[in-house]
Amino acid sequence: MAIVPLAYAVWSLYDVNRAGMNEQLLRTHAVAASTAAERIAATVESRRSFARTLAANEAIVAGAKSPMSRQFLSDLLAADATIRMIDVLSPAGEVVIRAQRRGAAEELGSAIRATGTTPQLFDRAGTIRLLVAEPIGGGAWLRVAAEAPSVGDALDPTELGEQADLILASDAGLLTGSTDLATFPAAMIRAARTARVSGTGMYANADGVRVLGAFAPVSGTRWFVLSRQPADLAEQIASNIRRRAALAGGVALLLALLVAAAAQRSIIRPIREVVRAQQELAGRNASRPGSEIEQLRNATELIRRRIHDQEDLGRAFLGRYQVLSIIGQGGMGTVFRGYDPRLRRAVALKTVHFDEIEKEDSGARVESLLAEAIAAASVAHPNIVAVYDAEDTAGAAFIAMELVSGASVQAHIDQRGMMPLEQTAMIGLAVARALEAAHAHGVLHRDIKPANLLLGADGSIKVTDFGLATLIRASKASDNLVYGTPGYIAPEAVRGLPADERSDLFSLGVTLYQCVTGTHPFNGDTVRDIVLATIGETPPALESVLAPDPLAQAISKLVARMMAKLPEERPSSASQVVTLFEAIIHRHQIRWTADDLQQPAAAKTVNSAMLIQTIALERSS
Repeated sequence: MAIVPLAYAVWSLYDVNRAGMNEQLLRTHAVAASTAAERIAATVESRRSFARTLAANEAIVAGAKSPMSRQFLSDLLAADATIRMIDVLSPAGEVVIRAQRRGAAEELGSAIRATGTTPQLFDRAGTIRLLVAEPIGGGAWLRVAAEAPSVGDALDPTELGEQADLILASDAGLLTGSTDLATFPAAMIRAARTARVSGTGMYANADGVRVLGAFAPVSGTRWFVLSRQPADLAEQIASNIRRRAALAGGVALLLALLVAAAAQRSIIRPIREVVRAQQELAGRNASRPGSEIEQLRNATELIRRRIHDQEDLGRAFLGRYQVLSIIGQGGMGTVFRGYDPRLRRAVALKTVHFDEIEKEDSGARVESLLAEAIAAASVAHPNIVAVYDAEDTAGAAFIAMELVSGASVQAHIDQRGMMPLEQTAMIGLAVARALEAAHAHGVLHRDIKPANLLLGADGSIKVTDFGLATLIRASKASDNLVYGTPGYIAPEAVRGLPADERSDLFSLGVTLYQCVTGTHPFNGDTVRDIVLATIGETPPALESVLAPDPLAQAISKLVARMMAKLPEERPSSASQVVTLFEAIIHRHQIRWTADDLQQPAAAKTVNSAMLIQTIALERSS
C-alpha cells in the first residue's frame, strides 16, 4: 500500500505530459500577446479620445491663439502630469500654439515635425512616450504627447516564466520591449507584419533554435505584439518531473521491501518533491490541506483545469462587453475588468445582481445604478470618471465605466496615515474642478469622500460614484431620510435643509482634513455620535497640528472655510475654491507628477467603480 501514492503520481505526471506542454505554452503566449495588444490599443484609444475632446473644446475651436485657449492648455498640463506637450498645427504644418513641459520637444525629436493621425511611440531610456493627433477642422490639427507607462506594463513577460520575451514592434522596427526585434525568427516577424488577427506557431531562429511564439496586431495602429519562449522549455519541465518520479519510485520500492515503517516515511518525502514539482508547473505556491494523494490529485487536476480554462478565457460577456476578470466585490454587486470589442478599449463593468435581494430592493438598486450612469455621463471632465454605457438585463444591470489603474485616496490614507500637503493641495484643486463642472450641469455629487477619489498610476485624479444624488431624487417621498456617509454629510443636510453646491464643498473640506491628518475630524462610536459631532463640534485647526509653515497655514485656512457649519460661511462655489487652490499652488510652486504617487502595495490595480455602500439616516421630527 505504501507504493500506491507514488504509482498514482507517476501515472498522473505522464498523463499531464500527454496533454501536450507545447500546446499549453502556445495557448499561454496567445493569451499574453492578445491581452498586451488589447491593453496597448486601449491606451492609444484613450489618448485619441482625449485629443478628440480637446479638439472639440470651445476654447480651441474659438481661436487657438486666444488667451482662453492658452489658459486652457496650461490648466491641462497642471492637471495631468503625464502630458508632455499639447499643440495646434495649421494646415501648412506650422505651430499655432504649444504648451509643453521643459525638454518635451527634445524628447520627441524628429517626430515633432510629423503630421497625420498615425500614432507614434518612443522609448527613451525606459520612459515610453505616445504622440497622437486629431483634426480640428479647416485642415488644422491638435496633437497630444504623453507618457504611456501602461504600454510597458502590458509588455511585462514575468508571468510567462523564464526565458520569455514580449515586445512591441512596427514595420519600421522595435518600438519597446525586453529584447531586440532582430533576435526573433524572420518568419514570425513576416507573419505578424501581414496578419490582421492573432496567431501562434513554432519557429526556428537563425541559429536553428526552436521557439514557441505568438503575435497579435494592435488595432487602430500599424503595430504588433510578439511573444516567444524556447520550445525545449516544455520538454525540460516534463523531463525534470519524470526524473523526480523515477527517483521517487526507486527509493520507495527499495525501502518498502526492507522495512514497512521506514518505507512509509521515505515515500512521503519524495512524493512531496513531486507535489512541489507539479505545483510549480501549475503555477501554485502553496499546498492545499489534506493527504499526499489528495495533494497530488489536486495538483494534477489544477493543471488540466488551467488548460481548459485558457480555452474558455474571454467567453463570458455582459451585453457586448467581454468579461476578463473580477476587480472587486461587495454587497451591492461586483466590478469586473472588461473589454469593449466594438470600441476596442478596456472598461470597468459595475454590476448589480438580483439573485440574492428582494424584488423591490432590486428595482431601487437598478434605478440608482442607471441614474448614476446618467448623472456622470452628463458631465465630461478630465477629473471625473467617464461613463460609457448602461444596460438593464433580465439577470443583472450594469454600467460600463472608464478603467482607472491606481488606488483610492482612502487606500493611501489607510496605508500611510496621511498625505503630504503638496499632494493634498493638488487633490483639492482637481476635485474642485470636477465639482465645478458637475455643478455647472446641475449635478450635486453628495458623497465626496476619500473612497470616491481615485489616484491613477499615470498621475490622474478622478472623482467617481455619482449614484447617491440620483438615489436622493428617487427617494423624495421619504422626507425623513438623509442619504450619505456619516461624517461627510453637511450639517444643513442632516438638519433637513436642502443641499446645494456648498454641501459638496463641506464634504471636500472633511476629505482634505483627513488627507492631511490621517484621522477623521468627526469621530464617534456610533452613527449618531458621528452625526452629532458633525453638527456641533469644531475639530482642531490644521495649523495647530502641523508644523509652522506658510503652505500649511494657507491650506488650513481654506479647509476651515469649507468645513464651516453654516453654508453662507463657506466659499460660495466650487469655482471660488478652484481659484483659491490655484493661487496656493502657484504661490508655493507645487507640481504634480506620477512619481509623487507611490501606489499602495495592496492596491496595485483599482477599478473606477468603488463598491462602498452609503446609508440612509432617519431624522427625528
